[in-house]
Amino acid sequence: MTTEHRYVKPADPAEYKCLVAGPIDTGDIVKWDTTGLKAERQATGGATTCIGVSMDTIPLPSRIDSSDVVDRIRVVSEGVFSFKTTATESYKHGLWVEVGADSQTIKLTSTDANKIGKVWLPDGSTVTGAAGVEVQVKIMPQYVGNNL
Repeated sequence: MTTEHRYVKPADPAEYKCLVAGPIDTGDIVKWDTTGLKAERQATGGATTCIGVSMDTIPLPSRIDSSDVVDRIRVVSEGVFSFKTTATESYKHGLWVEVGADSQTIKLTSTDANKIGKVWLPDGSTVTGAAGVEVQVKIMPQYVGNNL
């Protein structure tokens, strides 16, 4: 019996409908609004609707004609991303996290419904949360939006 190793290509961004006014920033954790059928910034917890990390900013800071409205963002649904940490928390490889104080901050969690991913520190290091300190997180969304 042979062992087969496969390289899995990272997920390509998917386009999601969103409000033109946003606001959604590049690097925000975003969720799928099941009522309004649109992507929006994930404010807290609620991993059951997490769809990934935004690769775009809405509204666009631009000088283009206002009739050229953008109502879509690109979202990557899996991968390793850096997020701001919550003060005094101790982050180790494999610990579950949820959205923290804002959509670019994470905090440790043990609540299944809030899990968005795991701390990614395969070198065995530990990161202590503080202002200006980031940690890598492997995003594992629990929900897939309606227009994938």
